[in-house]
Amino acid sequence: MGGSQTVAVIDKKEMITVLNRVFTVSQKALQNYISIEAKDDMFKITSKTAESSIDDYVPVKIEGKEILIGFNSRYLKESIDRINEDFFKIEFNGSNVSNFNKTNIWRWLRLCINAIKGNE
Repeated sequence: MGGSQTVAVIDKKEMITVLNRVFTVSQKALQNYISIEAKDDMFKITSKTAESSIDDYVPVKIEGKEILIGFNSRYLKESIDRINEDFFKIEFNGSNVSNFNKTNIWRWLRLCINAIKGNE
């Protein structure tokens, strides 16, 4: 894991499918915020609005500590769309992650998302 506290390996197609479903709910309220809970080899992705909520799951391979982190679903999806591999990994180096805006999320994701093919 090389200094990372949590590493998750994710199937790109499955992640995009779930993000699209969750984005549909969050977009209705003009709120793109989602939370991702990583534990037990699963991402639980949640979006809650005043009118509705959705929980969806993506199977992942997780090494390290359990985490809960928030993202803007649209920015996260746009970043993952740029990956040209079937699987990618996200490395979280701590639980103290700040909120991201569109100008810095791609920079951050570029640092912590690595295509599997390029790193193994």
